[in-house]
Amino acid sequence: MATLWAALFLADTLGQIVDQGFTFANHWDILNSMTGSGGDYGYLLVGSANYRQPSFYVFPLWSRAGDQRIASTVNRDAGPEMTVYASRHSTSGDVTLLVINKTGEDQAGTVEVEGVRATGSLEVYIAQGDSLDDLTVAYNGDDDPPIDLSTVAPLVTTGITETFTYTFPAYSVTSLTVQACHFADLDGDGDVDVEDIMLVAACWRCEYGDACYDLRYDLDGDGNIDIVDIMLVAAHWGEGCELVGNRELSNTPECDTIEVAQRSLTDGCEDALDGCSGQRSKHRNR
Repeated sequence: MATLWAALFLADTLGQIVDQGFTFANHWDILNSMTGSGGDYGYLLVGSANYRQPSFYVFPLWSRAGDQRIASTVNRDAGPEMTVYASRHSTSGDVTLLVINKTGEDQAGTVEVEGVRATGSLEVYIAQGDSLDDLTVAYNGDDDPPIDLSTVAPLVTTGITETFTYTFPAYSVTSLTVQACHFADLDGDGDVDVEDIMLVAACWRCEYGDACYDLRYDLDGDGNIDIVDIMLVAAHWGEGCELVGNRELSNTPECDTIEVAQRSLTDGCEDALDGCSGQRSKHRNR
């Protein structure tokens, strides 16, 4: 766990653990010292100035993910080079992408989030190094961040719309959160009104595992779409936020594409991107 290579591997491993539905995983151990062979398997290293291994920073980045995992597919060969895990925060409607750039080059891409009305603000946290053999990484540009990483301010970008361009640094793990207008603005038009209530009502009595179940409309997260969910939307009638304008996604036919559908991974759809309605975000890697 002593190198940046191990951090990229761990970030991907945690994503696969979630994707594959593991309920328990164990790693030995958290605090360790260098072995006789020169290796180390801990996240913290005793008796070293580099007491936080690169893999240590993977956990605070993953902790920023939402509570609703979103299914994703990778077209062509973008997967081995750049992996994207997407999630939604049920209490806010925000969408978080965890992006792992395993290449030695910055990867500029276009991110499109459909069905989520962005407030115009983007919060980013990054762990990054210069080489796969690096024993240290920078966290949001700081080579020696404070012990309490919760005090580290996010890298904020304003003027974000549903479609925007972002450059993911070489050899990095990036947590990128698109802030939604309102969790109850289910149609993404900027306010909470009767259309949002009708979206929930259309899934009335659908339960987790049913083909008609959509996690966006199960606002209380109890696995059943019912009157409580409708009341949660109605309680915010008329609320919204200041909106930013949309712009069209540029035509990039030569790019790799990563698509993410905002649906449960096990909601009765064999393929969340084919034949299933729902919000999607797309990352096009140029």
